[in-house]
Amino acid sequence: MTEDGLGELVRMLQAHTPLVQLSNMEARAVFELMQHRGYTITAPAVEAGN
Repeated sequence: MTEDGLGELVRMLQAHTPLVQLSNMEARAVFELMQHRGYTITAPAVEAGN
């Protein structure tokens, strides 16, 4: 995932989930660590009609 895509995903998750409790930098660090450990991070699929 690109830096811009990761930033956008973090902002969306902070707006709609309890991830709002973390700062932007903390949330990004979590996702970057997950990527470093081999997880594939993808943005949620866009539902039809939205």
